[in-house]
Amino acid sequence: MIYFNRDRQNNNSMLFRLIRIYLFIAGTILTSGIRAQPQVLLHTDKAFYVSGEKIWYSLYLPQELQDKSYMLKVFAVNANGEIMGSNYLRSDGKSIVGGYYSIPFDAATGPLRLAFFAVNNFSVELIPLITAAFPVYNDLEKLDVTKIKLQNLVGNEEAIPGQNVSVSVSTTAAAAHPGDQIPLHIEIKDSYGRPLDGDLSIAVYDPNQIPFTDPRFTAFHQAVLPADAPLRDAATEVLLQGELQLSSGRKISTVEALGAFSRPTNSFYYATPGSSGLFSIAVPDFYNSMPFQFIGHPYDPKKNFHVVFNDPAFTKDSLPLPYSEEILSYLDASRERKKIAQYFGLFDPAPDTLPKPADNILKPDYTYKIKDYQAFATIGAFFKEITTSLTFKQSGKSYVASLYNPGVSVYAWEQLRGDPLFIIDGKVTRNADFIARFNLEPVQTVELFYVARNLRQAFNLMGNNGVVYVHTNLPDITLPQDDEEDVFEISGLLPPASFSSPAIPDQVTPELGPVAYWNPHLSVSGGVLDTTYQHSDERGNYVIQVVVRSKEGSIGIGEMKLNVSY
Repeated sequence: MIYFNRDRQNNNSMLFRLIRIYLFIAGTILTSGIRAQPQVLLHTDKAFYVSGEKIWYSLYLPQELQDKSYMLKVFAVNANGEIMGSNYLRSDGKSIVGGYYSIPFDAATGPLRLAFFAVNNFSVELIPLITAAFPVYNDLEKLDVTKIKLQNLVGNEEAIPGQNVSVSVSTTAAAAHPGDQIPLHIEIKDSYGRPLDGDLSIAVYDPNQIPFTDPRFTAFHQAVLPADAPLRDAATEVLLQGELQLSSGRKISTVEALGAFSRPTNSFYYATPGSSGLFSIAVPDFYNSMPFQFIGHPYDPKKNFHVVFNDPAFTKDSLPLPYSEEILSYLDASRERKKIAQYFGLFDPAPDTLPKPADNILKPDYTYKIKDYQAFATIGAFFKEITTSLTFKQSGKSYVASLYNPGVSVYAWEQLRGDPLFIIDGKVTRNADFIARFNLEPVQTVELFYVARNLRQAFNLMGNNGVVYVHTNLPDITLPQDDEEDVFEISGLLPPASFSSPAIPDQVTPELGPVAYWNPHLSVSGGVLDTTYQHSDERGNYVIQVVVRSKEGSIGIGEMKLNVSY
């Protein structure tokens, strides 16, 4: 006969309960810790690309970057780790940032990476968000098919695990034809069947050539950031960031004030590098690109620095891309599409108007119209022969210049001591010798700024010694090397664009492409979304892929197959 010790049994039962409670609490803490880590998602319109195509993307931001209009930056990087281009992105307080990258027509076959960062307001180090690699093939490269090892890449796509989010996609269309309006019905539910609110993106693409056996061919990427990622330090302005170096590459800290001159706006923007030699200059929003020139304090004995930007370094990705019969067929179709696009003159229209920073309206104190005077050989000869507020004098083998205010006391003349600042066709120099020897023939006007209050208002610190603005009819000016090397064409915000059908007034021009539809951002309320899209003029078997992130941060992906036929 076996006897049980009830007290011991009760103690064990209590111990088991305590262990279960401890494990539940520990699991909850661990789960909370995991959920607390910021997560970034990237959804693209398809899984691989051909030179000349666009990569359309939706960047799902972590919760920490959704309360303000933060400034992001994206870099396109080739297989050699070289930066091919970059742009700023403004989040506008949204949870998803949509954008695109136009792959150059001459891009070499190989992996292309898009690396996304948040601009740091308190450091020149960018905050990494996510980097994704995309296979890119150049369909214009000559391939010797006898030397290419074709692989069997046919397989089933691996399911991307969701986080307790069910996404169903359906259509009421009995049959789908090229050019049709396709209605879509999307439902989002949690694991208990309850409807969820959230944000989503939709891609409709032809999956037939996608080699699912290679994990690099995917339209969905995700990254979990460290829990201590400094996302709260993200900036809300366009910042030009970097460090000042000597020609030897050593960081310097001798520049107390750094100015960045914008030619299109005639404006200086400033930073105080201080003892670190690092700088961060806030500039107004601008699109495409804008030239900036960097220049130091006007009383520096000489300009002895070079500007080095804070672009991140990338490693090489030399793993070759695979080839298969399906990929070769895709490249053949891509070449045909380009021929059709060339025949019909299809191109990406640029936005009609883009916002631009306000111009700094300059009001010179005196203007010389050179055509009103007799011909002189150089600018220096002109101002040497004519009595003006600007004078050039030869000191040894070089010219020096001075500018004074003729309408006030001698004290004002003391305020303009030192070489004036010269701006010639939007480029800045203090090299008086270069200006004095400049050929006068192409010069249209010379504007003088010498009134102290006006100088401060128009040029701030950089105008302390007066400003001379020279306008010519030349297409471009090359400054002396020390000045020219600090002129940069800087990429700004990515111009807005949308994936839309081209305007076809004659109804003859075909709409062709491997992606029939792309929408980077839609919102779902009540767990249901009904929408439509117009299919392209191509037929085939398509996949409609919907990526969803709920308001709570859970992820779900839903797909349906669509056969489009005549």
